[in-house]
Amino acid sequence: MLSCILEFDGACKGNPGRSGAGAIVRRLDGSVIAHLREGLGITTNNAAEYRALILGLKYAAKKGFKHIRAQGDSKLVCYQVSGTDSCETSYYLLALCGTSLAGGISSNVQLFLEESNMLGSLEQVQDIWRAKSENMADLCKIAKKLKGKFPTFQLNHVLRIAPMPGASQTTNVQTKAGR
Repeated sequence: MLSCILEFDGACKGNPGRSGAGAIVRRLDGSVIAHLREGLGITTNNAAEYRALILGLKYAAKKGFKHIRAQGDSKLVCYQVSGTDSCETSYYLLALCGTSLAGGISSNVQLFLEESNMLGSLEQVQDIWRAKSENMADLCKIAKKLKGKFPTFQLNHVLRIAPMPGASQTTNVQTKAGR
């Protein structure tokens, strides 16, 4: 049992709001190995999505899986963790979600934000979110570090047409987290 499929989903009621993370680990034939869930308290939807992936990856590493095929409905998480979206192209979105400006930004991004008259509002929004949400860059680093533990790792973005199988688990966790 070296390979598994990891389905993950995070959600919150309000953004930020009561949040939960859920993951389902399956054998390649589709049968369920484990249902995982975690109440997160108050956080953002993007943080909940990252935490769901991290929850599943920690479980897979602990159980000795070597080959992971993960899927989730968060483009932000899937693209950043897989490396198909750079910090340059998603910097503004990251800043809205709580990434620190301390590391600086490139001159191209700086110029775009200045010309769009968005730099000031970017810093204001970033300050507001910093107090309420986890640092998205830190969550991305954790997920990438866990990803590196597996010889084979594939991460796919899936469209959310209907609730993912773990969505009811996540909603239950949200409810419990808000108590």
